[in-house]
Amino acid sequence: MRGAPRGAGPRTASVQVTGGGEVGKVGVNPQITLDEVGSLPVALDPVTAGRMLGLGRTTTYRLLRQGAFPVPAHRAGKAWVVPTAGILAHLGLELPRTYCCGCGCGARSDHT
Repeated sequence: MRGAPRGAGPRTASVQVTGGGEVGKVGVNPQITLDEVGSLPVALDPVTAGRMLGLGRTTTYRLLRQGAFPVPAHRAGKAWVVPTAGILAHLGLELPRTYCCGCGCGARSDHT
């Protein structure tokens, strides 16, 4: 078994302690807010997609390997790619309206 790399320092974890001395849960991967949905890219990395579904990194990759991820996911070389539209549809959210005229031509309203 190998040890930590040189200069890695001690392994420590920080936790939040409430006024009563109780240890609170530290949110490492907070949920994505509705305000952030409009700025999402067309395709997501697995960790971001998993965050949106309330899944951790390990569970997300396990489900992808097993073919049991709840939305369509694709391999791009060695990396996984999860279309944002699939995540939003699974969550029952509409796609953000970024198109110029609503005709479906694909032209973005912010494109000059």
